[in-house]
Amino acid sequence: MTHDGFLLGIDIGTSGCKAVVFGYDGKKIAGASMTYPLIFPQSGWMELDAAQVTGCVMECVKKCVCDCDKDAITALAVSSQGEAVIAADRSGNPLMNAIVTFDSRNRDECAWFSQSFDKNRIMRITGAPIHSMFSLTKILWIKNNRHDVMNSVWKFFCFGDYISYKLGADPVIDHSMAARTMAFDIEIKKWSNEILDACGFSIGIFPETAASGTVIGKVSQEAAELTGLNPGTVIVAGGHDQACCALGTGVLSDGMAMDSLGTTESIVCVNRDLHVTEDMVRNNLPCYPYVVGGMYAYLSFLSTSGGILKWFHNGILSESIGYADYDKAAAAECPGYSGLLLLPHFAGSGTPYLDDQSKGAIAGLTLGTSKYQIYKAVLESTCLESRLNIECMEKSGIKAKKLYCVGGGARSPLWLQLKADITGKAVVSRNITEYGCLGAAILAGMGAGIYKDAGSAFNGLQAESTEYRPDGEKKAMYDDIYPKYLQLYDALKSI
Repeated sequence: MTHDGFLLGIDIGTSGCKAVVFGYDGKKIAGASMTYPLIFPQSGWMELDAAQVTGCVMECVKKCVCDCDKDAITALAVSSQGEAVIAADRSGNPLMNAIVTFDSRNRDECAWFSQSFDKNRIMRITGAPIHSMFSLTKILWIKNNRHDVMNSVWKFFCFGDYISYKLGADPVIDHSMAARTMAFDIEIKKWSNEILDACGFSIGIFPETAASGTVIGKVSQEAAELTGLNPGTVIVAGGHDQACCALGTGVLSDGMAMDSLGTTESIVCVNRDLHVTEDMVRNNLPCYPYVVGGMYAYLSFLSTSGGILKWFHNGILSESIGYADYDKAAAAECPGYSGLLLLPHFAGSGTPYLDDQSKGAIAGLTLGTSKYQIYKAVLESTCLESRLNIECMEKSGIKAKKLYCVGGGARSPLWLQLKADITGKAVVSRNITEYGCLGAAILAGMGAGIYKDAGSAFNGLQAESTEYRPDGEKKAMYDDIYPKYLQLYDALKSI
């Protein structure tokens, strides 16, 4: 590995984007971020203005370029939210707003898909459970309801390949993002003719596919003028944001898992073998090609995690004290179990239920219940839900021996110790703030030949880590509580 040069990682989320320039040793050189609004035209509809998102990305890159030596930027790659659909004409212009992941307008199309395909067959081909979040049923909705768009569409993009294309790359989507469409065969790494033919789509309306870390083009003159990048800067295929985050966290081998503790929570396990089992189908656990070649990523998620803390802190308590103060007070007032059971389905459930109608609840309240008990119950509930998801993965042969935690929640020692005690896993906090961008930058470095492989990219990257191990006594206590927690969802669903 040479030591002189920079890599650019771009991360495109649902509410904002980031661009970060890293040295080859992983040290941050420059960074910028911008936000953009979600659009809600009707109840259940969620959209983004793809042109606005593109403009924000270009501006972030421009700010980074202004803060560093642009001649040293060797290559770039994009980490992106999955599933969102952009319909573009032959000039690459969006024909309508992008439909994002949890837009639910396509329920009829999803119902048709469920009736037309065996769910086990779809899971074995695509690695995706049949669900309205995936791109294909969104495209079916466009086909059924926006004939004007279908008559003019050239390509259906997701955000990662779209932004790469606008920067000058060929229309190419990486394998991890392609798998989020529910139209990609994850074993042979090609679009599924069987599925597309049944839906009445030609392969030509989708980008070509390539493995993450593959060179897909160079920055165009037009994009160079918008961003300040040098024309000819190498563009490399990036990946799904959760997979890029896992790579940026250092998840590179079987048994390692990333746990991203943000507003929502995602757990990504990786394995060299492709496991598609009945348990995975039953528990709605998607798998897809990992951004590191020859491996697969297995994903579970909580739709609300830190988001419940924000609701409790800002919406209920309206107090100015910080989460660290609550951690200390909660640990002092209730050093053991909080005494409450909380169902963290405040925006529907994530895996394994994928029940968007499920609601949150707190059971066990008394007149003597304190706010610190409720606070700790929120933390306990997310850890109990994580345990459920990890157990579902392990039943399918996917091991998670150690959890590498990143995001805002990874700054909470109380939360991390609870996670260790409840899941029985070693928990490691990683002091990496821009892990999505870092994962994309590593892929850029691999594509440009800077790194021999993903492992060598971490040779010069020294991220601070703190490890939390299960306390035997507290683990036994939560082992007794866990079966009661599992009854909560079914009990509430019936009413």
